[in-house]
Amino acid sequence: MMLKYLSYEEQMNRNFCEEWDKRYVGIYLKFKNTVVDTVTLELFNGTRQEWTNYFLSYVNLLIGERIIKCLKIAKDEKIVSIDSEKDLVSEIEFLFFYFILNKFEKEDLKNLLLLISRIRNEFTQKHFLEWTLPGDFLEQLISTIKDHVKEWSEKDFYILLDEYDNLSGEQQKIVNTLVKNRSFSYKIGVKLFDMIYEDVHGRLLEKNNDFTYVSTDRFDLRPERYKEFVINVANKRLSTYGYKNTIVDLLPSEDDKNRRGFENGDYSGIENIIKLSSGIIRDFLELCKDMVYYSNTWVLKERNESSKDKLDIITPNIQNTVIKIHSNILYENVDRIGGIDDDSGKARSEIARILIDNLAEIFNNILIGSESNEDRTVSSFQLKEVEKLDKTSTNALNDSVSYRLLQVPYSPRRPQEITKYAPHKRYRFHRLLCPRFRLSLADRWPKEINAEFFNEIFSNPKNFVSQITKYFIKNTPPTIDRKITDYE
Repeated sequence: MMLKYLSYEEQMNRNFCEEWDKRYVGIYLKFKNTVVDTVTLELFNGTRQEWTNYFLSYVNLLIGERIIKCLKIAKDEKIVSIDSEKDLVSEIEFLFFYFILNKFEKEDLKNLLLLISRIRNEFTQKHFLEWTLPGDFLEQLISTIKDHVKEWSEKDFYILLDEYDNLSGEQQKIVNTLVKNRSFSYKIGVKLFDMIYEDVHGRLLEKNNDFTYVSTDRFDLRPERYKEFVINVANKRLSTYGYKNTIVDLLPSEDDKNRRGFENGDYSGIENIIKLSSGIIRDFLELCKDMVYYSNTWVLKERNESSKDKLDIITPNIQNTVIKIHSNILYENVDRIGGIDDDSGKARSEIARILIDNLAEIFNNILIGSESNEDRTVSSFQLKEVEKLDKTSTNALNDSVSYRLLQVPYSPRRPQEITKYAPHKRYRFHRLLCPRFRLSLADRWPKEINAEFFNEIFSNPKNFVSQITKYFIKNTPPTIDRKITDYE
């Protein structure tokens, strides 16, 4: 939301009334999976240097396309004037696209955008072209535009890169060379712990590189503040559409206590749905939105014509149906994991599935074997001596975090400084995964598992499940090669 607010489209919507709008042009680009999955190092047929030039050109095209699109919208809305659109397009064509034959029927911004889209499509299909854009493509492009657009001549450009975590590590390193260049300012929206801070040359991004990190992951701390915030966001959305319901009214929990609880597959009620979102506002809103559409089908068809000022209450049955659909969709993220694990020779998606399925079995065993299911819930684990993790385990953990199956919790270093976070060697299920395995949403801090033994989840999963279950329930430490692992 922050990055979208700073985008040029939103600047126009608010009539450039903020101080930011008077000084900057915000160029917003979201790295959707569909944008970056087709241009990966694994699919590329060439040397690593050629790959760097290729992907850098591809990203430059994406950003350049957004700049031209913003300019066209501003021109069409008569917010800016171009002294000669034909001359501007001709200069851009001469600088960057001189090798393309039959480029334009008419030299205008519309056809320039079509040309860039055509070239970008060829990038994704061929995965290699014999030409690349110059390293200073963005500088030349913006300088050329400023020469022809008076209203932009004195403004600075902010490049707003959203969902940066969808880029692979190799892709991030290449884009970081643009960030390290310092020619422009960048704001990067990325999940916590999912950004790489070095470029292709191994040089780290530094404080004087002109970028701002914007954590868009989640809000783990102070659950009461998160609850208050998401309820407020949902209520404002309802009010914006003219509905007089509150989100709390719309999401009642099951009244029949004999039917309630995770063991009966019931996760209804506002409190549970907030927990299911696992601190991610987007996941909370997606759940609520689909529940509204599922129970109020008229909204999609008759919103503009209907005189209703209230939505129908979403029954617990419908809530649970939507929750289980979303839970299964999240679990199926494992199928999107690409690549082969070098040590085992198995697909990394298969390795991640082994990890998630066996952890789920352990967590279920703990529920069944505990005296108090609700109080003894465990859907997380903590690793000790992580340097002993092998490559297969490391890949599985990283892939599961990247595809939102696992989360890395964070907590304050000091109680008085709640904004300072420290990562732990701890992992937990995204709460939305719990309904698939009928796990409780309660949580307690787990015992530590020695990383050397953790590797056995892939080599000997049956033994791993058995020993870790005993360890959590009966405090019986697992053994490696007949030696008792040293646990604190």
